Amino acid sequence: MAAGRWESARKYRVGRAVQEALAHVLAGDSLRDPVLREANVTVLEVRMSPDLRRADVFILPFGTDRADAPAELLEHLVRAAPYLAGAVARQARLRYAPKLHFRLDQQLDRAADVDRLLDAPSPVDAA
Repeated sequence: MAAGRWESARKYRVGRAVQEALAHVLAGDSLRDPVLREANVTVLEVRMSPDLRRADVFILPFGTDRADAPAELLEHLVRAAPYLAGAVARQARLRYAPKLHFRLDQQLDRAADVDRLLDAPSPVDAA
């Protein structure tokens, strides 16, 4: 039991370090891709694999008016993932650069859907 708790705490600690380092790299001026340099991205969560070699990065883009902008941003992040992984490993002082897998966070959309369902009048209320 203690070993599982230790692994979990370590995954969390490394995930937080990757999250902070990635946010710093994305906010900096070292990116060559103009889409990434201009993007306003929030790194909401990073979930590390048990061996700390893979990181699932949940992002939320802000300030986009176009409907295809999140998909385009995700495409550019996937293309820049090897560079970003190296920069994150250097910034967080990790022994191995984790392979970054970017995903759009859907939690806010789901929360809005639940709120909409809760606010909608039910058929019982209409009768």
